[in-house]
Amino acid sequence: MQYNSSLIWDDYNEVIKSYRGNDRPSAYAVLVNACLSQVGEWATAPGYKEYINYVFEEKLDDEGWIKRNYLDADKDPRTVEAFRFRTLTYVRKRDLVQVQAADVNAWESCRNMKDNVVSKEQKVTRPELISLKGKSGSVRTKYFEREELRLYIAEIEANDKA
Repeated sequence: MQYNSSLIWDDYNEVIKSYRGNDRPSAYAVLVNACLSQVGEWATAPGYKEYINYVFEEKLDDEGWIKRNYLDADKDPRTVEAFRFRTLTYVRKRDLVQVQAADVNAWESCRNMKDNVVSKEQKVTRPELISLKGKSGSVRTKYFEREELRLYIAEIEANDKA
């Protein structure tokens, strides 16, 4: 299962101005957090008992924020259970085809958001994105509208102050 999230830069830049937590997340970190939340929701479904090895492309923006928050989460048994954390690993994109596919999926999903959410033109979804999602729907995409993004960042901020 692959999850990705997209946001509108102008929305992020506006919303993040009011952030008063200790460790302000970049837009990338917000999106990673959203993906982890989606995985956590999926993994806590009845009957799922396995722990998850999370994999990210190395040398991405805010790799440090993700690692710091993972280490904090790894100390809290409730969070480990909620996200079914086993490991957090960074790999070179060229070394793992799944990371390459996730990168293409993120790019296509962002393009789809720009075509259908931002511009409101309702363009046809590109075949590349449909192909990536597959018949099983094994790729899930979340688009943040401004108000939803504001609420989500407020939730991150509340946890940051705790």
